[in-house]
Amino acid sequence: MAPTKRPGEVLEAKDESAQVYQASAEVSEATAAPAAPEPATGAPAFPVTAQESAASRVVPADAGHLPASATPTTAAPKIAVQSDSDVDQIIVHMTIDEKIAQMIIPAIRTWNGQEVVDLSAVPELAAALRKHQYGGIILFGQNVKGVEQTFRLVYDLQANNGQIGATSKIPYLMPIDEEGGVVTRLSMGTRMTGSMATGATGEQAEANAEKTGEVIGKELAALGFNVDFAPDADVNNNPLNPVIGVRSFSDDPKTVAKLAMAFMRGLKKSNVAATFKHFPGHGDTATDTHTGGASVNKTGDELRKTELVPFKFVVEGGADIIMTAHITLPQFDDPVIFADGTTGYYPATMSHKILTDLLRRELGYDGVIVTDALEMGAVYDGGLVPGRKGSVEYCTNVAEKVINAGADMLLIPTDLKSEEAAAFYDQYIAALIAKVNDGSIPVDRINESVRRILELKKKYGILDLDVSAINLDQAVANAKQVVGSDENHATEMDVAQQVVTVIKNDSITLPVSGHKGAVVVLGRQQGDEVVLDHAIKDLQEKGIIAADAKVTNLVSGATRGSDSSAMKIVIALYYDASTGTALYSQDLIDALAHADVTIALSKMYNVSGLQDDSPYHQGIQKAIDQTHAAGGKFVLLSANLPYDVARYQNADAIVLAYMASGTNMDPTDRGSGNAGAYNANIIAAVEAMFDARNPTGELPVNIPSMTKKDDGSYTFDPSPTLYKRGFGLSYDYQFTNGGNATYVAGSERGLVFETNARHDKLVKVLVDGVAVSEGDYEVLPGSTVLALSSSFLDALSAGKHALALAYDYGEGEFDLSTAFAVAKAAQNASEASDDSSSIYAATSAPSHQARSKAAYAGLPKTGDLAVDVAPLILVAAGILTAGGAMMKGVRVK
Repeated sequence: MAPTKRPGEVLEAKDESAQVYQASAEVSEATAAPAAPEPATGAPAFPVTAQESAASRVVPADAGHLPASATPTTAAPKIAVQSDSDVDQIIVHMTIDEKIAQMIIPAIRTWNGQEVVDLSAVPELAAALRKHQYGGIILFGQNVKGVEQTFRLVYDLQANNGQIGATSKIPYLMPIDEEGGVVTRLSMGTRMTGSMATGATGEQAEANAEKTGEVIGKELAALGFNVDFAPDADVNNNPLNPVIGVRSFSDDPKTVAKLAMAFMRGLKKSNVAATFKHFPGHGDTATDTHTGGASVNKTGDELRKTELVPFKFVVEGGADIIMTAHITLPQFDDPVIFADGTTGYYPATMSHKILTDLLRRELGYDGVIVTDALEMGAVYDGGLVPGRKGSVEYCTNVAEKVINAGADMLLIPTDLKSEEAAAFYDQYIAALIAKVNDGSIPVDRINESVRRILELKKKYGILDLDVSAINLDQAVANAKQVVGSDENHATEMDVAQQVVTVIKNDSITLPVSGHKGAVVVLGRQQGDEVVLDHAIKDLQEKGIIAADAKVTNLVSGATRGSDSSAMKIVIALYYDASTGTALYSQDLIDALAHADVTIALSKMYNVSGLQDDSPYHQGIQKAIDQTHAAGGKFVLLSANLPYDVARYQNADAIVLAYMASGTNMDPTDRGSGNAGAYNANIIAAVEAMFDARNPTGELPVNIPSMTKKDDGSYTFDPSPTLYKRGFGLSYDYQFTNGGNATYVAGSERGLVFETNARHDKLVKVLVDGVAVSEGDYEVLPGSTVLALSSSFLDALSAGKHALALAYDYGEGEFDLSTAFAVAKAAQNASEASDDSSSIYAATSAPSHQARSKAAYAGLPKTGDLAVDVAPLILVAAGILTAGGAMMKGVRVK
């Protein structure tokens, strides 16, 4: 029988006072606590009043609005709960109703089933909001449909709040979840690459994290948002984690710490407050707290070595807001008695030991603590306190624990979506007032939280917000220029191109030729074909894929290009969402039977998608099997969690992009003005596979092996590690045909050489160190084949000669070198060279190259390069290059 104690009472205290944090001390001093912010500049989106002198404020008078552009700033010292005359004057005049409401952030996704996009269309909601002085309103994707619409909604919410009957009219915090990558609310904005992708950019990761925060901050500020519920400071050290995953920068706590801080610096350039989440660390869980409880089964010392490292670092660096996680820490926290009499542990959101003893006292944090959404299953469905699920009694009992634990703001106790929900909030606030009056919640706790909230609002100029001073037309025009701008998308693509990570490339599968051969490109779900087709079109426009390539889109039914083109591409899907089964039409089966290369997009969200009975896995595995059966090569494009690569080690090449969202958005669609939140990662990955650039990405996480359990299911086995953090391959370009060949003077053909580098990047041809004139060699545009003319070779002396090809991919020149020999008629060819191989026998060539050898025989020699060499090149172009990288391009840290 459980001890007879009231629900929620601590049963036994644990001594976890040891402080370790070894990893934190190793983080670069260059990213430690920044200096106080410089004044923000630029036209304000939401102006502030000029009644208060700039010298008396934490930030300058033009900074409270969220400017569209600003000079770079750095983080200010952490907020302290201390006396401030302005804040004191507000607090002393606030009623207890106003104070408690200031601690609440509702969501307004819908009203009576209709999405809330225009406040004037839902006057009942506007009236409900005016009944209480809420601390802020969070918007979601349902509320964000376009630039002008979103700006006007934010404006109307602030203006409506200004009409409240409260003694002090306190402008809202306007937060939104805009992490970038998979968590993006601004469908019309710039998605950026996502956190794990940023972590894959190696030595540039910190700069790229700051760029990401800067782009997101610009766009949020232009729309009137003043808080971003980002970045994610979780250390994703559990590959089974279904909710954090690619939202985390890395599984290395030091990397997470540095990049999270850099993201904050980027946001601050537009005076947008960052929120570090999810304290005390949600990375090592295997359950999604949106739907149920999750635990991190570690001691305090273990937490201090990993999960707490980023939070300690950002606290020392001036964090303004930290969001809690609804996870339990059974080896650290104290057990409690739940409402049903069972023993367990409160989520961190409700734990005094975690929020006050650990975060506030041990880590020294005195900024705002906001909960994760209280409507989430781990709290809402938990039966943690007395009361019926969803009732005012249950929710206020939860709030009592949350406030007494040390949290300042209650995020979404319920969705404000109807008159019933509005009545809920009336009763909820009244019940919390009653708890203050009866001493269940100390009034000092309320005042502490309200002071922190107001100090935050003062620091960011929000207290001085004056919507009446806004020129709406000008502000909307500014937002339309900023949100999704070409400049922001260019920054996004620059980062995305650094993200692409190649971790396997057997048999010189990559890069793929864009001018000869048959390629099948497979998406997983409806919409994937949009980004894949765009990437191919873009490569055609750049000349990297043949302009006349025959492209057949089996999803849309569209075709383009020439039937006679040497390059054929088929775009299809391997999964049918309508039936929940693998999708293989006869057209796709036929395409795979003729494919030289198949590229398939994999989207791992959890381990269930990698099981034998998963249609997602079945679709990919069938593509691998059929491609290999036909003699082709298979490339896995991992588009989400990178851990799926452990299941597909039979792929010939593996490329990582770390983000699967936004694949249905066409970058050329400018119906709303600027391009929307498309997926730049997939575009950059496809470009790299076709050799638009050399991949430079590095794994930001360790990839464990997979093992099959006794029940037949697959899971991850961290020992041994399959691919280590920091691993990545670059292409090592080489001659794939023609090296060490011998030319016999007077022959009817010249010499043909093939590389796996793009000859449109060829800048110089040298023989024996001397540049060869353009009239003495020929390349087929876009091909990888080069021919030296017989007349040029006839003029060379007998013996060995050195051939060097110089390429420039924009990152500096590199040379490919090989040797060839010239034998005069009186000299035996075998005497001219130690290697008498024909021009076809240089490096091991794939079978489809060997099939083209006979075509070279019997070509006439005329002495005219245009007649003699050009046909030779056209025939040589029949060789489908295997693409090309050997393994010595490994980059490991």
